[in-house]
Amino acid sequence: MCGTGFATVFSQGRWVGGNPTFFLSKWGRCQRFGPIFLQIRMRIPGKWRKLLNVPGMRKYTGDWSRPTWWFDSRLPKHKPVADMGLRRFLLLLLGVSLATQSVCIAQPTRRLAPGVLTTIQPEPLAEETFTGPIKIVALTGGDLAWTPNYSPKTNNLVERANRSVLRRDVWNLEFSFKPLRMIAVDMPQPDGKLAPKIVWYMVYRIRYHGQDIRPAGRKDEYGNVTFPSIERFSRGDRRFMPNFVLDAVEFDKSYLDRIIPAAKPVIAAREKVGRPLYNSVEMTEQTLERWTSEKDTSVWGVVTWVDLDPRIDFFSIYIRGLTNAFRVADAELGDNPNVLGKTLRLNFWRPGDAIRQLDDEIRFGVPIKAEVEGQVKILNRYGLEERLDHLWVYR
Repeated sequence: MCGTGFATVFSQGRWVGGNPTFFLSKWGRCQRFGPIFLQIRMRIPGKWRKLLNVPGMRKYTGDWSRPTWWFDSRLPKHKPVADMGLRRFLLLLLGVSLATQSVCIAQPTRRLAPGVLTTIQPEPLAEETFTGPIKIVALTGGDLAWTPNYSPKTNNLVERANRSVLRRDVWNLEFSFKPLRMIAVDMPQPDGKLAPKIVWYMVYRIRYHGQDIRPAGRKDEYGNVTFPSIERFSRGDRRFMPNFVLDAVEFDKSYLDRIIPAAKPVIAAREKVGRPLYNSVEMTEQTLERWTSEKDTSVWGVVTWVDLDPRIDFFSIYIRGLTNAFRVADAELGDNPNVLGKTLRLNFWRPGDAIRQLDDEIRFGVPIKAEVEGQVKILNRYGLEERLDHLWVYR
């Protein structure tokens, strides 16, 4: 730190000579303090000379590369005026040191302690790379049915549409999150005034590791293409289109996340992750490059909710957009198919009540009860058959 150099100078009671920048670099590891120090001195030359011309200190000769003045610790005890001048000089140096610490020291990226982040690894499945055999209704009606003369009937358009297999690539993103918390934020009201509101928020991190999957096609001895397995591949980048829903299972209420501009700087100052925090809209504009151990391309975001029921104790958060995997719930693929997207579900619980909500701690997972009846009751509230902190669902 820059202030270390000053403390060392006057604790020894003597200026060691040499270039000030070299001296402070030696003691305080601050390469830029010397020029800043000289600039301040030139702006107040009269005051600086007045402070330097005190008993017990030699005058400045005009050459900073070869200073010929130093502080003599043997000041006369019977001269309070000289003692006061020295105090002013020391206070000035201390003030300059503290003011320039922010310039000399760069803020490093914060390293979180182990266990602060909870990471949910993607779980790609081979059956997510295809849909079918399924009937495509739009290709099976009207005048499309016909009998070929020189090929099997099962090879025409209608017959193939009745047993279509739709194949696709599947990508996944890694999702990590910090504990869900609450904070009071002054938010503008319709009357133009500010009023504090309780905001629920979750800070999260997104990474793209690559390792996407797709069907691996192979030709058999008759020239037919089959897909006996899947293969891994990676793209240069992806994008995250987030959709967060907080579902209060005990009150049958659902809350979409809210964009709260006034809350983001307050949350960023509190969490100090060392990276920019993006809300759900800003996140869609960020390019997720492939993450490697040599290149950290993580992107951090924050999701916020407001005006939640203060009685909520058991709830789940559904996160969609971490993968493009989906399922078709219908037996036929019609004009309005029922497509269910793969969604990450996180379960939480909050031991507390509607009073002094900021003192409550939100915990990740499903609570454990010693009694079997109590545990079954908790699982029924979450709609689970077994205790799971997180799971992948289609909805």
